[in-house]
Amino acid sequence: MEGELGTGSERPTTTTTDTAVGLEPFGLSATPNFLVGAAEGLQEFDFLWSDFPADDQPLPTTFFDTDFSLVDISHQYAAHRPVVGPSRECTADLTTNPPIDPSLSHEATHTHPVVSRLPSLEPPSHEASSRLVPSQATTSYQPFSVSEQAPAVCPWRISPDEYQELSRRIGSWATATPHPFTLPSRRTLSRYLEGYFRGFHAHMPMLHTATLTATELGPELILSLAAVGALYRIEHAKGVELYRVAKALINWRLDQLHEETISRLTSTSPGYAGFALVPGDSQHDRPSPILSHGHQGLRLLQGLLVLMAITSWGEKALVRDALSMASQVATLVREFGISNPEDSSTRETSWEDWILLEERRRTLFVAYVQFGLQCTAFNIPPMILNQEVRLNLPASAAEWEAQTAVEWSNFYNNAPWPPRPFQETLEQLLSGAPVHHEGSISAFGNYALIHGLFLQIFYARNALGPSVDSRGSLSEEFIKKMEAALRAWQESWEATHESTLDPSSPKGPLGFNSTALLRLVYIRLNAHTGPFRQLFTRDQ
Repeated sequence: MEGELGTGSERPTTTTTDTAVGLEPFGLSATPNFLVGAAEGLQEFDFLWSDFPADDQPLPTTFFDTDFSLVDISHQYAAHRPVVGPSRECTADLTTNPPIDPSLSHEATHTHPVVSRLPSLEPPSHEASSRLVPSQATTSYQPFSVSEQAPAVCPWRISPDEYQELSRRIGSWATATPHPFTLPSRRTLSRYLEGYFRGFHAHMPMLHTATLTATELGPELILSLAAVGALYRIEHAKGVELYRVAKALINWRLDQLHEETISRLTSTSPGYAGFALVPGDSQHDRPSPILSHGHQGLRLLQGLLVLMAITSWGEKALVRDALSMASQVATLVREFGISNPEDSSTRETSWEDWILLEERRRTLFVAYVQFGLQCTAFNIPPMILNQEVRLNLPASAAEWEAQTAVEWSNFYNNAPWPPRPFQETLEQLLSGAPVHHEGSISAFGNYALIHGLFLQIFYARNALGPSVDSRGSLSEEFIKKMEAALRAWQESWEATHESTLDPSSPKGPLGFNSTALLRLVYIRLNAHTGPFRQLFTRDQ
């Protein structure tokens, strides 16, 4: 079987020996051989990576190149990735593997090295880091490696002063928490935040990691991120506790922001409240309370989005929270101007101003995508319609992940993809016209567009009438129109440099996530499966 599976010239050759699984007793000396033998036994599943055609997939046969191997891409990335020296590595808690104990035998450390993929429970010291062998310092995946001009990026790092300020602020809000709450230690909190940024952040890239600080994030968003990170660290109970506290604090802060408006209504006459005045003389012209607090209000929206994401796919008891938060998020998204068209002609801006605009844009698109995912999973109407989204599509990952103003300027001024309005691009797709000739669209932009195409099918299905008969089909004209739109979207995906079929690619998982949704769009276009995805039937 190995001979048949290993036909690719680029596939590494694995040598299997009869002594791979030792015959010696299960003692300390047998442990390395036993683990290596177990790892070799996993090669029986190599067929999962082979290039066999998937004839039963509802996709055009030209979409996936059968000569394309995810394994080969992984090897190429490992071989050609630039080396990140110790001075460029993030030295925050729990980011490196533990050093090899010099007391281990030469055979155990060189013949059959067994390196744990789990993080150490203690932060590495400078002495320990200096004893790391080169392979350990350079072979682990570093999603936040930076250029030579940039400092090490470590968004989960919390200084002692920042932790003290965070603890003080949360302690002053003790009356808003649902129960007595003790903030995790600084190292534990950093470990939770690391779990979020290494595990979940790439699926919702709305935070600019190159410029983040704990103080700038705010307590509410930090606790929301830590709740997700605790789940990634397999600490479920702590994750749920952090979720409850973060949700309570965000709701309390939102109530505070709107308290002034409510107090004005209850302490004045109806005339002042606007019942007898023209709109220009009433409070209707005042900005939303959350907008008056600037970036702090955006952090509250981002915290709600993180909590809504984890509860949508959590236990059934938490799904109700996700749907109730969706209405809050929709209100905030509209207040932040998801329906306000953006000016695409102005290109003169500073890095700092661009970050603020792009972070707002990405946050609103994350909300739009989350509503689409809830619609997909639970067959409920999205809280934001396609017609409401008037923003430009998100910028490229290269611009967003730039570590310095100089690096960003090089990408921004030479970007092959000009700003593209979501509404116009979606209409162009629905007409069957290609959208990538004017310039490539970012992976995040393609991800938002495939959600838009899915929602078009959802609207058409629900416009057929109240019947839930699964045999009800869409018109042939509509199906042909959507197939042309999907082919145009597919061409855009293939023309995007950030697109990838590997969810662990350094280019990010959004390209892979888009293809997963593409399969579902083809299914929904040809089969009325929505009614079978009701809220409380997803586990049956």
